[in-house]
Amino acid sequence: MKQTKKLGRGLEDFSHLFLSSPSDAKKPLPDPPQGSLEHKKVVGAPSRSLCVVSHRALDQRAFLVIHLALEIAQQGKKVLLLDGDFSMPRLTMRMQDCIATPLSHLITRHGRDLRDVQETNGVKLISLDVDLSTLSALGQDERRSLKDSFNTLEEESDVILTVASPGFMHHMKALVCAVDEAMVITPQPLAEMINAYGLIKLIFHMRENVRVGIVSCNLTNALQAAMVFEKMKRVVDKFLHKPLVNYGFIPDGGEIVAPQKTGDHRSPQTFSHNFTSVTEIIRTIFEMDPGNDCALYKDSIAPGFSEKLFAPSRH
Repeated sequence: MKQTKKLGRGLEDFSHLFLSSPSDAKKPLPDPPQGSLEHKKVVGAPSRSLCVVSHRALDQRAFLVIHLALEIAQQGKKVLLLDGDFSMPRLTMRMQDCIATPLSHLITRHGRDLRDVQETNGVKLISLDVDLSTLSALGQDERRSLKDSFNTLEEESDVILTVASPGFMHHMKALVCAVDEAMVITPQPLAEMINAYGLIKLIFHMRENVRVGIVSCNLTNALQAAMVFEKMKRVVDKFLHKPLVNYGFIPDGGEIVAPQKTGDHRSPQTFSHNFTSVTEIIRTIFEMDPGNDCALYKDSIAPGFSEKLFAPSRH
């Protein structure tokens, strides 16, 4: 009986994504966030960690995380970029000017320094060449080496950006359980919105206090993006009783794909409004508090990304 009720409620909350409110088009667009990115990392505090996820592999997902990393680094921050898509390491293929360090390399370091982890324009790229589910088989010394190496990289970074395997794969779950914020790529078609909502629902089931938001894509203007967000926000509030963040949107356009395929990763400021939208997403991120678990650790610093990702209980 419980399973029947759970299934019925799932169908009910999905169905609300097909319903439109007459006032949708009349809702005023939110004012663009103001301010700068001059937020300094507190010494000893965990890095800001964000994971970009989607129900399936999307060009917008790789586009977003690549240009978030480049633009944040251009603002003077150190970025640790983890290509956590085990199904297809897209970042390592598309960021041709950035040399990736395999995660297995950190396992075999045994306390050596990390000077050979190369930094390109403020970004260090780590590729996920090992299955996260196999980390439980590591010996004590190997686990300590991995954890210490990643802790060092985290201490040197202001922001950790990850892109997870699409859908509901184990790697997505492990990464989401370690980050402060999850950004769900949400295309406009209703079938895609239902899939995105299913992902949001799973994320909140795994991490009750994680900050979750959407980045709308395949849209022609800001009004469409606002309508997509308002519809998703109503359903999340009604059935999950959780807040939802509107990180922004990526306009539809060929530039989303072309710069990545050619290896051209200039600053978003040198391209069109597609890249301007990335700058606005970054501004929205840094206008908010870090959103980590500090409230749960009042007498000490909250555990960082690597502490949570590589904890023995996580695997």
